[in-house]
Amino acid sequence: MNLDGFLRKLIAGSGITLISLLFVKTMAIVNSVICARLLTPADYGAFSIVVNLQNLAVIVACFGIPLAMIKHVSHYERNQRDLARALGSVLMIMLVVSSVLTAIGYFILSYTIAANLYDDTGLVSVLRLSSLIVFVSSVNLGLSALLQGCQKITSLATVNVIVAAVAQPVAFASIGILGLDGAILSLVISNSLSVALLSYLTMKAFPISIKSAKAVLGEKERIRSLVAFAIPAFASGIVIVVAGWIGRTMLALEWDFTSVGHFQIADSLSQTVLVFSAAMSMPLLPMISEIHSKYPGKAARDSAGLLRITVFLAIPLSFLVLPLIPPAISVLYGADYQLAHVVTVIMFCAATYKLMSTVVSNVILGMGRVWDALLLNLAWLGGFLVLMYIMVGENGSNGLAAAFTISFAGHHLLLLAYFWREFRIPVLRIAAVCTAYGPAVLFYVLYIAESSTLERVATACLLAATFATVCYFFVLGRTDRDSLKSMSWIALGRK
Repeated sequence: MNLDGFLRKLIAGSGITLISLLFVKTMAIVNSVICARLLTPADYGAFSIVVNLQNLAVIVACFGIPLAMIKHVSHYERNQRDLARALGSVLMIMLVVSSVLTAIGYFILSYTIAANLYDDTGLVSVLRLSSLIVFVSSVNLGLSALLQGCQKITSLATVNVIVAAVAQPVAFASIGILGLDGAILSLVISNSLSVALLSYLTMKAFPISIKSAKAVLGEKERIRSLVAFAIPAFASGIVIVVAGWIGRTMLALEWDFTSVGHFQIADSLSQTVLVFSAAMSMPLLPMISEIHSKYPGKAARDSAGLLRITVFLAIPLSFLVLPLIPPAISVLYGADYQLAHVVTVIMFCAATYKLMSTVVSNVILGMGRVWDALLLNLAWLGGFLVLMYIMVGENGSNGLAAAFTISFAGHHLLLLAYFWREFRIPVLRIAAVCTAYGPAVLFYVLYIAESSTLERVATACLLAATFATVCYFFVLGRTDRDSLKSMSWIALGRK
């Protein structure tokens, strides 16, 4: 499979996902606007912290099982379907049990967390209500992973679109009536709807069998293999959630919940950049796993071209978005959040670095190198915690965003170094361009962000054109340029 073939297969899987995720992320922004408009900035900040806490509990409940599902089900689905079904059943049963126990523990600890950590007993009812989300969301992730492992991407995308469309009127009604409690209740309802739809699709495409699960449970070697993958996948997945929770908690304690609300606006808007990485990841991870099982070493070579094309597209496009941020915040969120535009620009830079890291991360996970992925993520966490401690106290939400950006940049360069060391893929030119990207955004923030709209647009276009030219001639190879030119007909399925 050459680069064109790799891109054709990837786009076929990610095209419908990208469309659905664009809709889902648009609805997520609408949801954040509803929350920000109906809640005070302080309540919106509190909501952000509760969501991060529940996400942390969900990661604990999942214990790396969804990633293990994708990896093992996609590996056996084509040639050993009975084994894939048995492994999927085992992992799903483990996930349900784990999520029940975690939700109970989260409910019990709710008062202690609210009273002792945040000194706000008003959060108790919100935290206890969110314990329902811990269970429902964990099951939701497990069912999604089963369908993703079977590469039922269209079905999964359809469910996401339906749930996102329903979530907005539910959120508007719930928050309007119940306030902060209603914001959490709306998440419970939307996640429950998703579980109901995914359960129906899973039972049709990949029925869970307790009988086949019992057979696999008797194979100690296979269970050991599943656990060996799940443990580092769990630890690797929890790293970024822990970082987000610690950062928001420190911001709340050092500053206030209003600052957390401003940061949450920036984080919500910057997530639009990650639509593309999420769309890529859904088919890319099982695809890499499948290719690696048949042709070891080929997956890295194929994905290297995708990495170079991602850098060429991501950096210039990110500059074109930056001038739109201040008017977007003013129109969508109102005057209470106008000060959030600088932190949003910085978070867009962080999201772009994270987007570019997606390709390498999926190659590592697809090849089963979960311990390597864990060590790389722990290195990122260590750097982030040091930067956060230094920068948040003096700079508030801007400092937290800067800590994320610098640490994500370092993590991306570390992934590139790993890519070169393990697979001998040339990455020096990519690293040089990515290193220059951060200072260019800093220049924009310091000297241009407070200028007139015309100056902001002109500077952003100049930076985008400069990086696009450099990437096209300095980063892309001849094969990459040919593949880039053919991406339009690949997307249309032409031969």
